[in-house]
Amino acid sequence: MLTSIRPEILRYHYSSRLSDDSITLWYQGATFEEYFELCKIMSPGVTRWTAARSSPSDGVGHFLAELEKLGAEPVKVKTVELDLPYVRFVRQKECDVASRELPIDAVHIHLDRIKNVKSWSDLDRFRLLNSVSATLCGTEDSTPCESRRSLAIVDVCDCSPRFERVLLQSTSSAKISIGYSTVFDLDLLRDHTELEELFLSSQLARNFDALAALPLRDLHVSSVHMDKRVTQTLIKLKKTLTELSLVGTEPFGPDVIPLSQLKKLTRFSVTVDPEFRDAWLEVACASPHIYFDMSYAAAHDDEPKQKVTVAEIYRDIDILEIKKGKKTLFELSGEMTEYAEERGFEGDNGDLEDELKERARAFKVRGLKWSSEGDTLVVQAAKIEALRWVIDAIHEE
Repeated sequence: MLTSIRPEILRYHYSSRLSDDSITLWYQGATFEEYFELCKIMSPGVTRWTAARSSPSDGVGHFLAELEKLGAEPVKVKTVELDLPYVRFVRQKECDVASRELPIDAVHIHLDRIKNVKSWSDLDRFRLLNSVSATLCGTEDSTPCESRRSLAIVDVCDCSPRFERVLLQSTSSAKISIGYSTVFDLDLLRDHTELEELFLSSQLARNFDALAALPLRDLHVSSVHMDKRVTQTLIKLKKTLTELSLVGTEPFGPDVIPLSQLKKLTRFSVTVDPEFRDAWLEVACASPHIYFDMSYAAAHDDEPKQKVTVAEIYRDIDILEIKKGKKTLFELSGEMTEYAEERGFEGDNGDLEDELKERARAFKVRGLKWSSEGDTLVVQAAKIEALRWVIDAIHEE
């Protein structure tokens, strides 16, 4: 526990983590027991022998003495994994959930670069299914499974917004990991009533308050607009939350996080902006029941920071505002074919991009930058009016 570490050692540890000096020893002056306590928090499962061996000997001779005292490395016990039915589909144009190619006794299903996963309504036929993972997948099927399939794990990386939506509407999971999403609506998770662990990496996470009633233990989300709704939601999660990591759309200080009410919280991860360095340091030192995993956003970074917010919701579609340094762009990003289907359009986002390009040339709409990748249409423009025109063109012939 951090309470067993002297306050001056803890302060030095946190100060070194918030320093530009990469040579600084984060455990300078610590006893081996204090060093080992920090190691156990930073690397759960570490043994005394591994900790002693991993410590550099720069003026810390008693750590080497500890290693000599411990003797030879303990023999590791090998674990045997059960050979459970595992199904993997890679680089196929289509995968039909109702197909006999997917055995009914499948426990794990992994989908990798599948352009169209369909027949989600048949997902509940896999009575032993425990987890679903997917990478770079899309779908043309918007109909979810009628009864949510209860799973242990859902792991999605770089899939289309429609794929994310229909998979999450078809399941109820205890652990969800979503990587490289664009704008993610956390309202999709409102009915995942068994959700204990959430890992979300996105350009923008909306509706944070949708998480308020879930039994979340570990919560890791980026990028969030840090307002009072975040504070209020965290207070409602105080009975279960033990680990928290938040990346804001802009730098934020400790006042947004209700640390005094999060009695069960043991670990908090945050990227600290120079503006709030001292405030975070003081709060961390005054809260020995929480370990603050702080990384420092150096003031002299050459790369300007990118800030993504929702500039406007036009005809139910988000228009993002992206600020990087002095440059501002507006972006339309996501699965757009579903909106075009209302006017009879048939095709994927690549086909829709081709159609919209032709219409933009015909109407002499300039300043649009196009990209369709991973079943996602992306359009950027310096003026928001141009993207309103694109949204109108998606909806109307």
